[in-house]
Order: sequence, then C-alpha cells, then structure tokens
Amino acid sequence: MKRQKPEVGDLFTVPLPDGTFVMGQIVARETPMLNSWTCAFSRVRIPKEKISIEALRLKDVISVQFVTGDLLKNGVWKIHGRAAVIIPRDAFPFEEFREQKWIGATMRGSGIMNTFLAAFHGLEFWDEMKDPDYYQTLLLPGVRVPDEIKRKTA
Repeated sequence: MKRQKPEVGDLFTVPLPDGTFVMGQIVARETPMLNSWTCAFSRVRIPKEKISIEALRLKDVISVQFVTGDLLKNGVWKIHGRAAVIIPRDAFPFEEFREQKWIGATMRGSGIMNTFLAAFHGLEFWDEMKDPDYYQTLLLPGVRVPDEIKRKTA
C-alpha cells in the first residue's frame, strides 16, 4: 500500500471484515503522547461502492482515542480528504492528563480500534477481550452499545 502523510483534519476510512467501511477523522496530533494521533470514529458504515467522504457529523461520533499511526501511515486506513475538526476539546481522551505530560493516559493500537469498530457493528464479538467490558470503555459517554452486537457469553 502507498505510504500516506497524515495531517490533522484528514478524513479516512477503516475497513471492516464484511467489506464495508467506517469513517474517521484525525482531530489532533499529540507528539508528546508517544507520537499518537487523536482520531474520532463514526458509527456510520459506508458500502465499498459508495465511498464519498463528507465531514464527520458530531452526532455520529462514537469514540475519540489516541491511536498508533501505523495503519494511517501505511494506507490501510485510507485518507480521502480533509475537513474542519468539529469535535469539541472536552470529547478528546485524557485531557485531564495534558498538564501532567500525559502521565496516566492510554494510547490504543490501531488494530484494537479495527476490532472495536467491527464489534460495534456486530462483525466481531463485543466481549472478546480479557475484560469483557473493555470495548464499552472506548465509547464516548452517552453512546449506547448497539443491540446487534455479538457476545461470546450469554
């Protein structure tokens, strides 16, 4: 895949196991936080044949996380354009740790975010992690777990 140079505002797609995509946006760059990218992820699924990227709508954002840049840089999360960042700073992760130089904050692997988004859409198990409620912690406050999720445990 072609290497990309991600920038704040970039809109990208995250491929899901069924061939559909979820849209995301780079909303900040936090070099002191282990060179992470702050990304917002939408609940909206896009069919492969209908990729026309529009700005994220705040009502559709389900998660905002510090993520590793590997899947952005290597093009797995393909950048399609750029838009103004509309996510409010209070939705950014771990803002309470900014003044402490991010001590206490957590960065998520981009692969974890792939699996989380697949689980959110019922394509992977929601409770597959050691902590079966782990994916719940990745949701923004007020975002409900969808009814169509799959669970390993009843």
